[in-house]
Amino acid sequence: MQLLKRIHLWFFSLIVTFAVFSFLFSRVSFDEVVYLIQGLAKPWIVLFILLSLSMSIFRTWRYQLLLKVSGHAVPQLPLFLITLVRNLFSDLLPARLGTLIYVYLVRTRLGVPMAPVLSSFAHAFLFDIIALALLILPAIILAGLGKSSGPVLIGVGLSLTLLSIFFLLMLPNLCNLVNAAMSRLNIFPAAWKVSLHRLISDTGAQLRHTRASGCYWRILALSFGVRCSKYGANFVLFLGLVLPLGLTTADFPLAKVFLGLCSAELAASLPISGIAGFGAYEGAWVVVFQLLGYSEHLAVTSSISHHLITQVYGYFLGGIAILLLLLPGLKNRKVPAVTARSSLSSPLNFWFRFTFFSVFVVCSSSLLFPESSGGYSQVPSQKPATGVLKRLPDGLSGRVIYEHHGGIFLHDIAGAQHQRLAPSGRFPRWSPDGTSVGFIVANQLVIMDIHSKNILVAAQADTLHTFAFGADGRWLLFADGRKLYQVSLPDGQVQPLAIEGDFREIDIDVSGRLAAATEKTLTGYRVRLISLQENEVRAIAKGCSASLSPDGNRISALDGEHSQLHLYDTMNGRLIGTVLAPAGKTFDNHFWSSHPDWLTSTLEGMKNDILIHHIPSGASYQVTNNGASDRADLYID
Repeated sequence: MQLLKRIHLWFFSLIVTFAVFSFLFSRVSFDEVVYLIQGLAKPWIVLFILLSLSMSIFRTWRYQLLLKVSGHAVPQLPLFLITLVRNLFSDLLPARLGTLIYVYLVRTRLGVPMAPVLSSFAHAFLFDIIALALLILPAIILAGLGKSSGPVLIGVGLSLTLLSIFFLLMLPNLCNLVNAAMSRLNIFPAAWKVSLHRLISDTGAQLRHTRASGCYWRILALSFGVRCSKYGANFVLFLGLVLPLGLTTADFPLAKVFLGLCSAELAASLPISGIAGFGAYEGAWVVVFQLLGYSEHLAVTSSISHHLITQVYGYFLGGIAILLLLLPGLKNRKVPAVTARSSLSSPLNFWFRFTFFSVFVVCSSSLLFPESSGGYSQVPSQKPATGVLKRLPDGLSGRVIYEHHGGIFLHDIAGAQHQRLAPSGRFPRWSPDGTSVGFIVANQLVIMDIHSKNILVAAQADTLHTFAFGADGRWLLFADGRKLYQVSLPDGQVQPLAIEGDFREIDIDVSGRLAAATEKTLTGYRVRLISLQENEVRAIAKGCSASLSPDGNRISALDGEHSQLHLYDTMNGRLIGTVLAPAGKTFDNHFWSSHPDWLTSTLEGMKNDILIHHIPSGASYQVTNNGASDRADLYID
């Protein structure tokens, strides 16, 4: 029966993991998670390792102090290794059941009797809750939550603190109650009842002795050290992941992020948290971070990447610790007992060592903390966007065409005049040689010669969505309904392609072999890569603004928040770069220019204007100021 319950628990945890990750990866791609991890720079990694090891040192120190109060002097190194193994199993099993590995290892590897081990385990567990609850209270106040949610959360934090203190003080009495109840039950054999009665009585005695020793303030201080180091490590790892996206530390106040991290940790402690905590951890992270005001895309990608890194790191350290514990010198050691009178060092000695180590951790973290909020980005061809630049670089020569309420317009970026080419039309695109412009008028696809202004009707369609010039300008692709067609110029012969989809944007590389397309699906927009020779379609990412670099090596996809244009490698589909919207702005309808370093977009807001972006530097330049421009294309002379 017990085995069946465990199977049900594991099966339900597996379902939770699968369901949550299915939802999360419907919002982002795995490449975006990998991209976030690849942007993590070494200073953040070193700082994360320092703080996480500090957490394990504080936790080992606390276990050692509790065991010493019970009369057992445990050596530091094997106890530190046991703590690392405890951390591994804590994350591996649901409901933090893995922390019980500490009881087993201290009992079997160090030879400490069961009662002192259970006493140290119970005290550490309750003091962890008390320290966390006391940290949550100021975080709620500093986070500036609303008038309705703030008092409720403060009340929950206070209740959790008081309840934990109550259980801490009542533990010896609870042991007496359990013994009294067990004496009335006949479900255990007599020999078992005697052994259990002795174990519970000894544990109760150890709990009372620990309380009488006057060590509670020391245990509380070490518990604060555990919690501050743990969440400090998680916080700097989070910053290391998100700051390379062009954000700053001011976007992530410690109090708000701490509440998000706490919610994920608490969700991972539930019995149905998922396999190795994967599932409930990410789900709670995403929900709470969005409630705190962060975007869904940021919440999803950071939750998966953050949890993945911490799990791999914990398993790595725990695995090494297990191997070391198997060494002959650290196996089955019998620790000597000490007298209760000599079990604790003087308070002055403890507080001096605690203060010295805490100051060392804080100072080391301050020295390692990167000064630049975005200077450690390892993303190719990207620098954080800080605003829109008005003045274009010297020597840049090119022409922008764009649609406007008043028609199709041409703008020489070196000048100030905007020339109207046609009184109506939409979706303008340059021909490969820059001598003609194509655009859509009603249900007609027309081509205009820039110099003579002569117009050729290239094709007609019932529902003309989008089009693109072929490699040499002698043919076009256009989408009509769910079909793609190729039309040759100038004879106008139309040939359907064996490719179907509700395509809303198309771009073709200079070789004419590849096309990028934005397809509208039931679940939103997706970017596809089309091999025109093989008539094969490959999914790249969720999003829109599909466009190709002229050489066909990169394809773009706009994220759901319209704040980041992701660039993918067309060969393997891996995320290799990002173009950021100007700080505090969003953009849309991107299109690659005739030069691989430049592309255009539409600045969104009360007014829509045209931006051009220099990909290597991340700089953005505004080239219109009429507030009603869209769908631009840039030809670099």
